[in-house]
Amino acid sequence: MVGGQIVIYHSPFGLIQKQTNKQIPLYTEIRGVLIVKDSEETIPYANVCIVGHNIGTITNNEGEFIIKIHSKYSDEFLGFSCIGYKTVNKQISELENEKDTIYLSAEYIPIQEVIIRYSDPVYLIKNAKYNISKNYCNVPSLLTAFYRETIQKNNNYVAVMEALLYIYKGPYSGSYRQDQVKIHKSRKTYDTKRFDTLAFKLKGGLRTGILLDVAKKLPNFLDEEYFEFYDYSLSDIILIDDKPAYVIDFDQKISINYPLFKGKIYIDLNTLAIRSVEFTISPSSIENASQILVLKKPRKTKIKALGADYLIRYREVNGKYFLSHIKTNVSFRVRKRKKLFGSVYSLTSEIAVNEIDTTDIKRFKLRDIANTHEIFEDQISEYTTAFWGDFNYIKPEQPLIDAITRLNDVFNENQDE
Repeated sequence: MVGGQIVIYHSPFGLIQKQTNKQIPLYTEIRGVLIVKDSEETIPYANVCIVGHNIGTITNNEGEFIIKIHSKYSDEFLGFSCIGYKTVNKQISELENEKDTIYLSAEYIPIQEVIIRYSDPVYLIKNAKYNISKNYCNVPSLLTAFYRETIQKNNNYVAVMEALLYIYKGPYSGSYRQDQVKIHKSRKTYDTKRFDTLAFKLKGGLRTGILLDVAKKLPNFLDEEYFEFYDYSLSDIILIDDKPAYVIDFDQKISINYPLFKGKIYIDLNTLAIRSVEFTISPSSIENASQILVLKKPRKTKIKALGADYLIRYREVNGKYFLSHIKTNVSFRVRKRKKLFGSVYSLTSEIAVNEIDTTDIKRFKLRDIANTHEIFEDQISEYTTAFWGDFNYIKPEQPLIDAITRLNDVFNENQDE
C-alpha cells in the first residue's frame, strides 16, 4: 500500500525463497529398531521422544518405530528409553531416514547397592498415592494420541481399527470424570464373513484412555480399602529413564475367590511417582472374570475368559508425569450352544501419546466428544490408505501389515458383491 494505491510488483527474492521452501520438507520421517546390545533381541514398547519436548512415540512388538519430526527440531536429540535399560540420546540430524539400529544396554541395580529409603511396599504405595497431586500435572492438558484396536479370531486378524485422538485431561487433583476423548480421524477394515460383530462386545476401546490412567482413577490394588485382599512384596530396584525405581509385586490372596489382579508397580525411588504398572487378572480367578469383561452377548453363546493383560506407562516432562502408553489384551473362548468346538477371540487395544500441550487448554464442545461407552467400531468410518499425514503412530508389525492388506481386499470384494 503506497498512499491510496495498491502496488503489485514482481520480487525475485520472494520467488527464490518460495522455491527454496519447496525443496525443504517440513517433516522428516525417521525409522529404526531398538535392539539389546550384545544379544540382538529387539525391545518392544520402548519410548522414543524428542529430548526436552512433549513429542514422541512407542516401538511396536518387534522393537520398530517410525517418528515424524518437524524441521525446527533437526538440531535436537532423540531419546530412546525403556524400563531396565540405559537411556540413549542421538542427534536427530545424524540419524538415517531409512532404518537406524539403536542399541540399548540392559542395566539392573542390585538392591544392596542402593540406599533404600523405604522397604515396606504398602507404605510406598500409600505415599505414591499421597504424592499424586505433586508429581502429576495439575493444570488441564491436551494429549494427541494414536489408537489402534485389533480383533483376532483363532490367530487370524478379522478387524483392524485405528484413530487419531485428542484426549482432554483435567488436573490430577480432580476426578477422572473430567476427562474427555475426541476422535479427530479414524478408519477400520474387517472381514464380515469371518467376524460376526453380533457375537459379543468386549469392554475396552476408547474408555481405556480414561479408566486405565491409574494415577487418576486408582485400581483396587492401589486403594487402601482393598489392601487386605492382596499380598505385596518389594522385589527389585531398576532404572527407568536412568532414574531408580522400586518394583513392587502383588497378587490377590489365595483365600479370595472374586477375580482380582496380579502384577508389578514401578514407583520412582526419589519422587515416589507411579512410573508404570503392568498387571493381569490373576490366573487363579480368570474363569470368573467373563461377566466383568463382556458388555453383551447372545443368550445362546457361552463365553469363557482366558486372559486379560494391561500395561500403563507415564513419561516425565519438566518435572511432571504424563500418561504415555496404554496397552490391553483380553482373550476369550466363544462357543455356541450345541456346538462341540468354539473359537478363541482376542482384542488388543493400544494408546500411544505423541504430543502433550498444557497451554490454555479448554474442554471440548459437547458435540465433539466421543461416547466412550459405545463400541469403538460403531463410531468410525471405512479404511483409507493415505491417513496419518504428519501425525505419529505405532509402526504395525509385518503380520498386521499383511492382515490389513488382506482385509482390505476381502472388504472390497464383499462390497462388490
